[in-house]
Amino acid sequence: MTIINPDHRSTGLPSTGGLAERDSALPWCERCSTDEFLIYEDFVPARVSSEGRDLIPASVSYSCSVCGSFNGHQVPPMWSPPHWFWYS
Repeated sequence: MTIINPDHRSTGLPSTGGLAERDSALPWCERCSTDEFLIYEDFVPARVSSEGRDLIPASVSYSCSVCGSFNGHQVPPMWSPPHWFWYS
């Protein structure tokens, strides 16, 4: 499922020094220095391993609709892409 961020707003937080502070674990386009144009290709929420002992981290893969860069990595357990929902 591919989701495009329709809000076109950055989730970066402005700092007192005029620089954007952001959580490096969140999706971000390094080339464009924003998350405004990300297309979320795949998202797997955090889940418990089949043995029931370990928590497998959430992960996301995404591309930038402006520069075309692609990235994927682990994300914080409670994060999900904007407007992402699961079918029951």
